[in-house]
Amino acid sequence: MRVEFQHRLDVLEAGIQELGEVALRAVRGAIDALQKQDVELCNEVIAFDDEIDARYHRIEKLVEQTLALDTPVATDLRLVLAILHDAIHLERIGDQSVTIAKLTKLSASLTPRSDLAEGLREMGDRAAEMVRIALDSFAARDVEAARSLPDLDELIDRTNRRRPNRPG
Repeated sequence: MRVEFQHRLDVLEAGIQELGEVALRAVRGAIDALQKQDVELCNEVIAFDDEIDARYHRIEKLVEQTLALDTPVATDLRLVLAILHDAIHLERIGDQSVTIAKLTKLSASLTPRSDLAEGLREMGDRAAEMVRIALDSFAARDVEAARSLPDLDELIDRTNRRRPNRPG
């Protein structure tokens, strides 16, 4: 029985890494599409959403099965719940990438604002860096690397605050 449980944990961990890689491609694609005003690339990013959602739902279902069949405790339970928590955030990153791609498509005929695009590119690059660090630190169980994430998030917030004419 323990072998099957470990196999499910391994599949969950592989699944979160794969989901993260697709979400990372979506972020990078959305930022590239924005910078280049590339409508075709926008369409590719939008298409990534189906793959991201499917991967998320597979993880969610496997988490449910793992909790129901194995009733993990302590470290194993924390791992399973961390994977579910991370999967939710990665799915959301995919959704936000789609939003950027859709807005880029809508604004493709407008004169680009280089200051705005540069700020968004900077935030997108930093977000991609955060996803990469999060995936790597999770895989390596590197707590120190994970602790750098809030500082990187603050850099994104600062960039957002300095953007001119932002809504709200």
